[in-house]
Amino acid sequence: MTKSTIDDYLESQYNVVAGRSGFQQVLEDWTGRSFLYQSKCEGFSQHRYGKRENEVVDLFPAKEKDRPIMVYLHGGYWQRGDRAFYGFLAEPFNESRVNVAIVGYPFSPSVSIWDIIDSIRAAILWIWRNAREMGMNPEQIILVGHSAGGHLAAIMQIQGWMALEPGMPVNPFKAVVSVSGLYWLKPLCSTTLNENLNLDEHNASRLSPTEMTPVGSMPMVLVVGGAEGREFFEQAYRLEMAWSQYGVPIIRKTESKADHFDVVNRIADKESELFKLILRFAS
Repeated sequence: MTKSTIDDYLESQYNVVAGRSGFQQVLEDWTGRSFLYQSKCEGFSQHRYGKRENEVVDLFPAKEKDRPIMVYLHGGYWQRGDRAFYGFLAEPFNESRVNVAIVGYPFSPSVSIWDIIDSIRAAILWIWRNAREMGMNPEQIILVGHSAGGHLAAIMQIQGWMALEPGMPVNPFKAVVSVSGLYWLKPLCSTTLNENLNLDEHNASRLSPTEMTPVGSMPMVLVVGGAEGREFFEQAYRLEMAWSQYGVPIIRKTESKADHFDVVNRIADKESELFKLILRFAS
């Protein structure tokens, strides 16, 4: 990619790390809170669901048995991040009697986005197959993803789960909650984020949930931080327009005064509307 192919507007909209002062402090805060909770969470465990790098699920169990599972897919533009950053999200959900699974996955450019989708699919299947044995309810999974994780969460609405696992419903989620998600990938082709992704317009279209047909009619919650750039609102609008025609119940939510990273903290804030919304699906 040459500088001449980079669109300055799209770069400013999507390169959210470059545009966020104090991002390193945000990351350190998440990491510190996560390791603290991991150390005190009774029953915390790690499970490998595949053979590739980072194909590991961190499980934070609720104290009561047969409770719902919030499955979290982190962001990082499919090329960075660490499940260990996000354990802090589990604490308020555990306190609210909800199990939490934080999913790790391999990164581009070592693997393609298609490979990452395969990894997330394998993680969901692993959770479904093993939940009962671990005292969790596989029939009450709430899938939550942020940024690139929101893209991956949306694509899990495309899968033919019944063909992959006997006994699974058409759609195994009570709801899919995508926070600051990416559903139309063509704009990323004109940003520096594409240096590791190697997307062209054809692949960007094939990988875009806006160009896919959802399976089932589970609720899809599209959340955008109120302080985010215009493009993230455009992303949510495009998916809403594309999927409403298939009968998917779409819930739109703007988390006021939150930017692309503040909105992650709102997921773990018991007083936030976003936390309360996710918790409603676990009731």
